[in-house]
Amino acid sequence: MFRVAAVYGGAAFVLLQVADLLQEGLQLPQTFLTISTVAVLAGFPVAQPVGHSTLNAMLVTEILRGEPRFEAAIDRLNIPDPPPEAEAISW
Repeated sequence: MFRVAAVYGGAAFVLLQVADLLQEGLQLPQTFLTISTVAVLAGFPVAQPVGHSTLNAMLVTEILRGEPRFEAAIDRLNIPDPPPEAEAISW
Protein backbone atom coordinates (compact mmCIF):
# COMPACT_ATOMS: atom_id res chain seq x y z
CA MET A 1 0.00 0.00 0.00
CA PHE A 2 2.85 2.35 0.76
CA ARG A 3 4.19 2.01 -2.78
CA VAL A 4 0.85 3.04 -4.30
CA ALA A 5 0.53 5.98 -1.89
CA ALA A 6 4.07 7.17 -2.65
CA VAL A 7 3.52 7.08 -6.42
CA TYR A 8 0.15 8.81 -6.06
CA GLY A 9 1.68 11.47 -3.82
CA GLY A 10 4.45 12.16 -6.32
CA ALA A 11 2.04 12.35 -9.22
CA ALA A 12 -0.32 14.58 -7.24
CA PHE A 13 2.52 16.95 -6.40
CA VAL A 14 3.50 17.25 -10.06
CA LEU A 15 -0.11 17.75 -11.16
CA LEU A 16 -0.69 20.48 -8.58
CA GLN A 17 2.52 22.24 -9.61
CA VAL A 18 1.38 22.17 -13.24
CA ALA A 19 -2.05 23.46 -12.18
CA ASP A 20 -0.37 26.31 -10.31
CA LEU A 21 1.70 27.24 -13.36
CA LEU A 22 -1.38 27.11 -15.60
CA GLN A 23 -3.39 29.21 -13.16
CA GLU A 24 -0.72 31.91 -13.09
CA GLY A 25 0.13 31.77 -16.79
CA LEU A 26 -3.42 31.77 -18.09
CA GLN A 27 -4.67 34.06 -15.31
CA LEU A 28 -7.33 31.59 -14.23
CA PRO A 29 -9.36 32.27 -11.09
CA GLN A 30 -8.20 30.94 -7.70
CA THR A 31 -11.02 28.40 -7.75
CA PHE A 32 -9.06 26.49 -10.43
CA LEU A 33 -6.43 25.54 -7.83
CA THR A 34 -9.11 24.75 -5.27
CA ILE A 35 -10.90 22.42 -7.67
CA SER A 36 -7.60 20.82 -8.70
CA THR A 37 -6.67 20.17 -5.07
CA VAL A 38 -10.09 18.73 -4.24
CA ALA A 39 -9.93 16.47 -7.31
CA VAL A 40 -6.48 15.17 -6.32
CA LEU A 41 -7.59 14.55 -2.74
CA ALA A 42 -10.81 12.84 -3.86
CA GLY A 43 -8.85 10.54 -6.16
CA PHE A 44 -6.59 9.23 -3.38
CA PRO A 45 -9.11 6.80 -1.80
CA VAL A 46 -9.98 5.52 -5.27
CA ALA A 47 -6.36 5.05 -6.32
CA GLN A 48 -5.43 2.98 -3.27
CA PRO A 49 -7.52 -0.15 -3.91
CA VAL A 50 -7.16 0.13 -7.68
CA GLY A 51 -3.38 0.42 -7.46
CA HIS A 52 -3.12 -2.32 -4.86
CA SER A 53 -5.23 -4.76 -6.89
CA THR A 54 -3.21 -3.93 -10.01
CA LEU A 55 0.05 -4.69 -8.22
CA ASN A 56 -1.40 -7.96 -6.91
CA ALA A 57 -2.56 -8.95 -10.40
CA MET A 58 0.91 -8.23 -11.78
CA LEU A 59 2.46 -10.35 -9.03
CA VAL A 60 0.10 -13.27 -9.70
CA THR A 61 0.86 -13.04 -13.42
CA GLU A 62 4.60 -13.20 -12.74
CA ILE A 63 4.11 -16.22 -10.47
CA LEU A 64 1.98 -18.03 -13.06
CA ARG A 65 4.54 -17.35 -15.78
CA GLY A 66 7.16 -19.05 -13.64
CA GLU A 67 9.44 -16.09 -13.02
CA PRO A 68 12.73 -17.42 -11.59
CA ARG A 69 12.61 -15.27 -8.46
CA PHE A 70 9.46 -17.07 -7.31
CA GLU A 71 10.53 -20.66 -8.05
CA ALA A 72 12.22 -21.22 -4.66
CA ALA A 73 9.16 -19.91 -2.79
CA ILE A 74 6.82 -22.05 -4.88
CA ASP A 75 9.00 -25.14 -4.27
CA ARG A 76 8.72 -24.59 -0.51
CA LEU A 77 4.91 -24.69 -0.76
CA ASN A 78 5.03 -28.38 -1.83
CA ILE A 79 2.24 -27.95 -4.37
CA PRO A 80 1.79 -31.12 -6.46
CA ASP A 81 2.14 -30.93 -10.22
CA PRO A 82 -1.16 -30.49 -12.08
CA PRO A 83 -2.65 -33.49 -13.91
CA PRO A 84 -1.86 -33.71 -17.65
CA GLU A 85 -5.37 -32.63 -18.70
CA ALA A 86 -4.90 -29.34 -16.82
CA GLU A 87 -2.03 -28.35 -19.11
CA ALA A 88 -4.54 -27.64 -21.89
CA ILE A 89 -5.77 -24.61 -19.95
CA SER A 90 -3.88 -21.48 -20.98
CA TRP A 91 -3.58 -18.44 -18.84
